Amino acid sequence: MYSENIFTKIIKKAINSEVVFENEYVLVINDIAPKAKNHWLILPKNNYSDLKDFLNNASEDEQLAFFDCIKNFLNKVEYANVQFNIGEKAGQEVMHLHAHIISDY
Repeated sequence: MYSENIFTKIIKKAINSEVVFENEYVLVINDIAPKAKNHWLILPKNNYSDLKDFLNNASEDEQLAFFDCIKNFLNKVEYANVQFNIGEKAGQEVMHLHAHIISDY
């Protein structure tokens, strides 16, 4: 298993965060430094380092829940950017998979 990080602490409720949605597999929070009116972080509850790790190791149920959650949040806005940073050189700051959904609409 991967080391504990800010997202695992938020998932365990050891750090407070503004939770927007939660189910068995996924937690959605508002970004603490939003880049737009809507800036959500979608986190799988199990710690996968990045999207490649998730696609290679998560169960089908986890994958379906994660991508269904992304779809549902995209349906809340008219236009959005969906962003995955994979690795430090690509801008990933926390080594726990998370999708950014960013929208001013």
